[in-house]
Amino acid sequence: MDIAKRLYLYVVSAVSLFVLSMGLYNLVAVVLGELADALGANIIGGRGSVGREQISLAIALVAVGSPVFAVHWVLIGRGWRGSDDSARNDRHSAIRALHLGLATTVALVFGVFAAIDLLKYVFGTLLGTDPGGVRPTDSVALLLVATPVWWYHQRRRRIDVRHARLSRAAAWIPRLHRYAWALVGLMLLVGGLSQVIETLMSVLIGREGFGDGADWWLVPLTSSLARVIVGAGLFWAHADDARRAIGDAELIGEDDRASALRATYFGAVILVALSDVGVTVASSLAELGRWVLGVSEGVGTSAFLELVIGPPLVAIPFAIAGWLHWTAWRREAAGRSPVALAAAERLTLHLTAAVGIIFLAVGTAQLLGRRLVAQRVNKLV
Repeated sequence: MDIAKRLYLYVVSAVSLFVLSMGLYNLVAVVLGELADALGANIIGGRGSVGREQISLAIALVAVGSPVFAVHWVLIGRGWRGSDDSARNDRHSAIRALHLGLATTVALVFGVFAAIDLLKYVFGTLLGTDPGGVRPTDSVALLLVATPVWWYHQRRRRIDVRHARLSRAAAWIPRLHRYAWALVGLMLLVGGLSQVIETLMSVLIGREGFGDGADWWLVPLTSSLARVIVGAGLFWAHADDARRAIGDAELIGEDDRASALRATYFGAVILVALSDVGVTVASSLAELGRWVLGVSEGVGTSAFLELVIGPPLVAIPFAIAGWLHWTAWRREAAGRSPVALAAAERLTLHLTAAVGIIFLAVGTAQLLGRRLVAQRVNKLV
């Protein structure tokens, strides 16, 4: 299969798969919506009946997309099932790796947003908050369509990676997908936990002005809990994929622990953790200095807890994530060689030094700016 033919087959497959998925989503959403209306809007959350136009459009998309996708995917399958040079070239092609990575990424994007919306509705219902016009049947329909698309292409990609030793784009594109989504999942997880701590602290402090009404905190709590659960699932799935790739290092032909993308992932997590902890601690120390000097904007114990004690507590999830990744990175490097351990420690020190230099530069600039402003005011006076 030459490049032009391969490009044609995968492009048409991607487009037809998107058309088919949209048709299936609309069709499933219609069925679930009508079922919700039949059972009662208060039970499932359906609202109103859909028109015939939506049903006709869904059927048309499925009728057009399914045969086009099936035909082209069968032709693609004939190309990579064999053991000749054509099949090997297809499995090693960047076009195939890009198609599988793009399909799984698009399915994950839609699935993540749908899962967050659905969990927000579930938690909101359990806590007695207003769902805000959210229609859960749409989120369920999107999950029912996106999940099989993601699972199939993810499974196909794993088989390709473990079928033969891949190189260049065919190797790094799946690795990029793995660690990028692991990072997204981790950020959703720690960000959601941080917001949970912030919300609960606001409730415990009880300072006036945090929100309207006694139940104002339930809405942000449902949103943060939804992100925690979805982020944990995303992170676990892709971290487990990385663990399996490391276990199959001999079969794959490359130790994933030594890859630049894995090092970049660990470095990004450590950098984000250092930055978040640095910002929150600096904010807390600045407010503490204002309290000592008697120029703080807040008054009373609640304001002190909010402005001085609160920021470091909110940063705890980021600090734990950074510390766990730092120890795991050092442990992996120590298991490989003393040279790898030295490289990991050196990169960690460089990241820490970079964050420290940025904070030092920003603080120095603020001090110089205040001094210049004070001098100009004195001249005018």
